Amino acid sequence: MTESMVAPGPFKGQQTDEPITWLKRFTNYCKFKAYDEARQTALFRALMQDTASDWLESIPDQTVFSDMEKLFTDRFKCLDITRFKNAKDLFSTKQLATETVDQYIEKMTRLGRRIPVNQEVILYACQNGIRPELAPFTLQKEPKSLEDLRAAGRLAELTVQLPAAVRYSRSLPTRLVANNVRLQAV
Repeated sequence: MTESMVAPGPFKGQQTDEPITWLKRFTNYCKFKAYDEARQTALFRALMQDTASDWLESIPDQTVFSDMEKLFTDRFKCLDITRFKNAKDLFSTKQLATETVDQYIEKMTRLGRRIPVNQEVILYACQNGIRPELAPFTLQKEPKSLEDLRAAGRLAELTVQLPAAVRYSRSLPTRLVANNVRLQAV
């Protein structure tokens, strides 16, 4: 693994940026590299660009990183209107046909972090948007956490994918009934 894979990229302060996610990645990187506060502050200043760099000009040079972190969070936190849009996105996002349950839950978790909301709300949003062919099985399992939903969704994906695999097998009888779906051998 190269260092560029774990190092945080620049932060520009644009509306599409995710400041909390970026800051978490930055602090994790600094812990990984065992940087002291002075080195953290220097790297933080070096990674600010565009709007974020303009904001940084208003912060005194002698400001320690722990104070800078609080100022950063206050300045770039999610605005109420953006939070509303993100909440709307969270509950209107549906799992794509090409998306696994794992990918869908991770996408929804990232959306939930932008608002921020707790795991229970993300669970409800995921249950609302899971693919229709997976929903009956996953909801029947009554998941109490995202991990429960993930496990139930993985099982549901296996059962839903089985008929498609069976359909393409030429060694099967002409008609086969699986999961209440009549399949024709090709």
